[in-house]
Amino acid sequence: MLSKCANPSCCAQFRYLGEGRIFTLLAGPHSVPADLVWDQATETKVERYWLCKVCSQTMTVCRVKDRTVVRQMRGRPGAPAAENARTA
Repeated sequence: MLSKCANPSCCAQFRYLGEGRIFTLLAGPHSVPADLVWDQATETKVERYWLCKVCSQTMTVCRVKDRTVVRQMRGRPGAPAAENARTA
């Protein structure tokens, strides 16, 4: 069960599905899953991570070389193209 924000420096507790964002990623061979689920339809293992409302505005969860990482987004969603270019 997901219990807290996937951002290690955030202590927000998962309480309601509508607060924040849930990420579903394919499980890697060396990963430690937050919530490992066997998807019977596709016969694959998936991991689910949650970022709180505040963290999900500037961060994302992704796979990098068989590891799951939480990192800053390259540009802010909805920001002008010029601003996103400066932050990339």
